[in-house]
Amino acid sequence: MVKESTVPLFVRTNLIEEIVGIPLRTFYEMEARGEAPRRVQTGPRAVAWLGDELLEMRERLRQQRDELLATGRPPTLNVAPRRDDGPRPRGRPQKVSATDVVDTESHA
Repeated sequence: MVKESTVPLFVRTNLIEEIVGIPLRTFYEMEARGEAPRRVQTGPRAVAWLGDELLEMRERLRQQRDELLATGRPPTLNVAPRRDDGPRPRGRPQKVSATDVVDTESHA
């Protein structure tokens, strides 16, 4: 775990798991729901997160855990369930010819 005194101002993806203590996929899901800090554009193709906001998130998660433990409930993250549409088709997608495409307006 990264100590508070060594957390950089801008944190790249490779340190998020160490600082916050949750898997990166869970962090991204929480960010999409607005429960995690938003990323900052640091370059044309680069993003980072502010280190102090990540430390605040870690402290908030710790407080939530302690509150749950005090009430006797097990600490768990509120992770949205994954959508399961069944197995994904294997191989490359097949091209559809223009004659196979159904004109939806004429059938309405």
